[in-house]
Amino acid sequence: MESTPEEVFRSYEIKDLSKKSAVEMLISFVESSDDDLLRVNSIKLISKLDPKNQNLYGFFENLFISDLNESVRIAAFKAIKKNFYLKALAPVKYAIQHENGSFLLTLVNFLSNTHPFICKNLLKTKIKKLYKNNQDFLELEKNPKNFNNLSLRKLKMLLFNYILNTSLDSLYFHRHSIPIALDFYGID
Repeated sequence: MESTPEEVFRSYEIKDLSKKSAVEMLISFVESSDDDLLRVNSIKLISKLDPKNQNLYGFFENLFISDLNESVRIAAFKAIKKNFYLKALAPVKYAIQHENGSFLLTLVNFLSNTHPFICKNLLKTKIKKLYKNNQDFLELEKNPKNFNNLSLRKLKMLLFNYILNTSLDSLYFHRHSIPIALDFYGID
């Protein structure tokens, strides 16, 4: 019996295991392990197997929406994006409404590239929720015409600034770790 996800994948590659058996074994690693790195690797390997069937979409979607570990959610999102691109809209919209960390920027960039109008509307709602007590935002909100006319790019920058400020505040008060790494590559 294979004891690691990599061994399962190798067995599939050399035709000792069928695709179905390999996927089932990799799913069992994801569902039964407490080791998040092993779970992430298993998700990546399942995605490499090109599993385009409805059962696996639901599996990936469930992980993406409800797993407690951000790395697992990110791996599940990448698997959905790769294997079920056309079905990604609904879970991405849901995740944008509920995420607050750096992963949110990845989701917004994905949605802004695939569905900019939907992204703009979601960002307006999200930003209102995040900034409801921020003085700069309250000034914008006094004149709703200004806020409603903001471009997608400006909305993304408001979101980025919020996440950056929250992370810096967290760093200042806790001084134990930096909660996000800054990647300016994806910002327009």
